[in-house]
Amino acid sequence: MNKKITAGALTAIILAIVAGVYVSGKKESLPSDISDTTLKAPQELKVMSTEVIAATEDAVDPGVYVTLSNGDAKLIAASSDLDTLENYFEVITYREAFVSPDKTFVAVEGSQFEDAIVQVYDPATDVLHEIMYGVVSGWTTNGLLRIESCDLSGESCTDKISVSSLTPWIVEDVEEGQTAR
Repeated sequence: MNKKITAGALTAIILAIVAGVYVSGKKESLPSDISDTTLKAPQELKVMSTEVIAATEDAVDPGVYVTLSNGDAKLIAASSDLDTLENYFEVITYREAFVSPDKTFVAVEGSQFEDAIVQVYDPATDVLHEIMYGVVSGWTTNGLLRIESCDLSGESCTDKISVSSLTPWIVEDVEEGQTAR
């Protein structure tokens, strides 16, 4: 009986020492000015600026660059080089970038072959969302993206608007009389 108590007590002491070393090591590795609430709050990235480098003979890595609120500068959409692609229809050239009013998204305008395209970059997920055909008409004050989309002939055009400011890459046709700020 004494052996069971002694072995159990010894195990408990060893576990307490190991836990104490682990916990004290964690506390020492944290800066003293960081609180638990700071560690739990996710960092919300905002787009601070954009730059579009045109695809020219002299351009190195042409495309759309963004600078984020955490200081990161990154290429989010690379323009293609016809010389490096086998399929001419895969050539994409980016022309302009439009930042949403709350700086949470970037609408990137360009062309794929001869069609005007728009893609939306989401810095929170680091995703450049699917291609929509059309040109950017602008952002509404409440964060909806407006796009003008035309058929191949250019004679029939429709206005489109995002269904939500949280997913501006999902658009629908603007109905007659519908307005958005």
